[in-house]
Amino acid sequence: MTHQFTVRTDGGASTRTLWLDAIGWITGTSNLQRLGDEFTIILRDGKQVSATFAAWHDSGSYCGGEPSDERFVCDVIFVRNEDDGVEKIELRKVETVEFIAPLRQDKAGNAMFGPWRYSPFTGEKLP
Repeated sequence: MTHQFTVRTDGGASTRTLWLDAIGWITGTSNLQRLGDEFTIILRDGKQVSATFAAWHDSGSYCGGEPSDERFVCDVIFVRNEDDGVEKIELRKVETVEFIAPLRQDKAGNAMFGPWRYSPFTGEKLP
């Protein structure tokens, strides 16, 4: 599933990749009229990021390009639910996406994704 969300920031001049575990919520995506319109990402630490959608890169394997066609915009997040089901979130069709699951950490405080059984940083078995 998606572990990261790549957007364009600084008025579309820069590309930024955010870990989903760092995002508190995403808002303003349903009001977008054009590809360059901005929405807001609020991180868990309270910082706000004004962003626009990135586009599939030339190779088609990752987001990061500048969007020129709505068909190739990276505006979808795939998440795995607690019941192991997969959900596709089309960001332009929702007002707000809130990430409410608590941050899972290893003993050193590194963020861990749900399916990880061992920390890649400390090697410890996770609860």
